[in-house]
Amino acid sequence: MQYSDSSSTNRFPDGLPLALVAGFALLIGIAIWSTVVMASVSLIGDLVAEIDFDTSTGALAVDCTEETDGLSLDEQILYEADCVTPTPVATSTPTPTPTPVKNRLDCDVIRGTDYLSRDERRWFLDNCVSR
Repeated sequence: MQYSDSSSTNRFPDGLPLALVAGFALLIGIAIWSTVVMASVSLIGDLVAEIDFDTSTGALAVDCTEETDGLSLDEQILYEADCVTPTPVATSTPTPTPTPVKNRLDCDVIRGTDYLSRDERRWFLDNCVSR
């Protein structure tokens, strides 16, 4: 004998309506999804709370009074950039003062060469050139 009851196709074998089971499964899925989202938001919030930002510049801020032993590589780089005063490096070497050139006082030594100064030229013209 065949059943012609159309309502039997919308029921599970134990007699629960299909819509009730689907609704219950949807609620369980939403509950699991919201738990995962809330845990993720909480974890991200905890991570962000550990990061200090300088509100004036928007850059990461580092506590220069803390120990540096347990810092990660990124934290060490930030610590060195913010907390370690660089050793000043000499930017240029001082230029030596030129030693004054002694004028030659010998006509034969000066003759045929460049003058070392105006004074030497004047002396040579006054003493070595016959007029």
